[in-house]
Amino acid sequence: MNAALPNVSFEPVADPAWTRVDPDGQEYDVLGPGTIGAALLAPTFDTDLDDIYSSQQVTNAIGQSKLDPLQPYDYAVDANADWEGGRLEVYRSGANETATRWRTAWESRTAAATFRERYVQLLEARGAFRSQNFVGTFHFRPANSFGGRYAIHQSGRNVTVVHGPDLDAIRMLDDDAAREPREASSSSMTGISASKQATEEALSGPGALWAVIGILLAVATIAVAMVRRR
Repeated sequence: MNAALPNVSFEPVADPAWTRVDPDGQEYDVLGPGTIGAALLAPTFDTDLDDIYSSQQVTNAIGQSKLDPLQPYDYAVDANADWEGGRLEVYRSGANETATRWRTAWESRTAAATFRERYVQLLEARGAFRSQNFVGTFHFRPANSFGGRYAIHQSGRNVTVVHGPDLDAIRMLDDDAAREPREASSSSMTGISASKQATEEALSGPGALWAVIGILLAVATIAVAMVRRR
């Protein structure tokens, strides 16, 4: 595991109903540029989803029709450029619900904003709807295979993504998540592309972190593995 940078940290969770999953004494994991790139390239190769990057942007071709057998895809995209570090923590409640919080650090505010905007595009590509009442907060319709709430916000050179079964859970993990517009800082509200809007509906909790698969495959894989190893 990579060492987290000093500025990639979280405040402790005060609610005793949620406990951090720390298998083998590992308090957190780090998702690097390769993982971020792979997650954001996934819609390019799914015909049912809108592209974030075109196939021409991310394939390494030899000639007109053959891919480079050693490095067919280029995962170095603008979304992971100038990444500095990160920290992913997984939590579980007494009701066996799972929540995660993931913070990344970037070399500049511009790089952080680019990642944030691309992550919002990833949510939208998977069918997420932006909350009308809370800044940077998304949900899926109950019929969708994903579940829970997702909140993303930027503070300077850091971007935080929180996922949980409901608004209370994501606010418990991060005081700045799912804030009302008048409470949110300008850095959380600017630069994000226009999103789909929908009337918010009652959502059921995900129960396990399979809800995150497709939103960020690596987050789900790591979180589920950590829960099962506990």
